[in-house]
Amino acid sequence: MKLRALPALIGAVALTVSLAGCSSTNIDSLAKEAKCEPTPAGKISDAAKVTGDFGKTVTLKVDKASKITESQRTINTLGDGKMLVDGNHVSANVTMFSPEGESGGEPTPISLTLAKDSNFEALLDAATCAPVGSRVTVAFPAKQYFGEGGAAQQGLNDDDALFLVVDLMDAGQSLKKADIKDNFPTVKENKDGVPIVTLPKGDPSDELEIRTIEKGDGDVVGEGDTVKVNYQGSIWRDGFIFDDSWKRGSPAEFATTGVVEGFGKALVGQKVGSRVVVVIPPKYGYVASDTNPDGGNAGAGILPDDTMVFVIDIEGVTPAAAAQ
Repeated sequence: MKLRALPALIGAVALTVSLAGCSSTNIDSLAKEAKCEPTPAGKISDAAKVTGDFGKTVTLKVDKASKITESQRTINTLGDGKMLVDGNHVSANVTMFSPEGESGGEPTPISLTLAKDSNFEALLDAATCAPVGSRVTVAFPAKQYFGEGGAAQQGLNDDDALFLVVDLMDAGQSLKKADIKDNFPTVKENKDGVPIVTLPKGDPSDELEIRTIEKGDGDVVGEGDTVKVNYQGSIWRDGFIFDDSWKRGSPAEFATTGVVEGFGKALVGQKVGSRVVVVIPPKYGYVASDTNPDGGNAGAGILPDDTMVFVIDIEGVTPAAAAQ
């Protein structure tokens, strides 16, 4: 069974991964030193047999499909890099598997900030309290990804065990709460419910920054899905609002793969009903290409080196398979 791809959003290290999980004693001692709490391993995650080079295509095999109520994490290979804790940035290669396991195809590169209630839970379980360079396998209930009752659309039960194989590739600097508050846009609303974005002083990050400021409880947006959204886009440099669906009076609909990379990455993995704020650096925006050799978007007033800021309300989603 093939499932919809996980969020898209680095480098590769040649390393053959052992089938056996690492000693829990090692991770426990590292966790104690880092003052974090790792997701415990379990029989289901331990039984999954994972093969493939680090950062490359992986295969996961299980003897039989299982039922599960909460996440389990097995560390297949323990890295020797920075210990990842709440607030850290991490780049990872992620492959998602059905209850029966399969060849996963090319992994999906993602970048996220480890923050509770702002990301897909299984990804947080995978990356939090583990060192960079690790490969981990997480088993988790299907409802955690598809929402309560949503797994049925995939022919699954809410308690069917799905799997993530996550290669923790790289880490950015830790973000303290004060850093986020001081250097991340704030959003208020006017009397009509239209967002008013206040941009901070100083230079923006050169990495993609995503914050879920209101978490919905609807269906999860998958890679390639068609979304219905209201959004407002502005330029960090001068605050100029170059696009605003609220002002137009109607939401927009498009595939997550049909917009600039950073915008699509901000949507995938989110739930309908969420409000998301994303800061998109130039490398995830209007990059130079054969059809746009200079980069940027002159018609919208966006320079090649401009950082964009979007506030997005996700109002609906149509799965990629259904949209075809």
